Amino acid sequence: MTEWFGDFVQSGAIVLMACAVLIAEGLFYMLARRRVPRPASLLLTIASGFALLGALHAALSGAGTIAIALWLILALCAHMLDMITRLRGPG
Repeated sequence: MTEWFGDFVQSGAIVLMACAVLIAEGLFYMLARRRVPRPASLLLTIASGFALLGALHAALSGAGTIAIALWLILALCAHMLDMITRLRGPG
């Protein structure tokens, strides 16, 4: 692994890039579809992804276990809400 890439990963900058990709993906989906059939579900899926990326960034940047655990709990809550909205079905 080259030195710059190792630094890029270990600093957590790769996570920030992944967050930018996640934002772009959400915007692209909304603009391409013009009408998102279930916007709450899409936002909850994105929130879950952001929270997982937050946990990864916390781990890579040397944050404590409490910060990592809080990000993971937030991801779990967003995921559970996403599953609830999906299981309820349309309407």
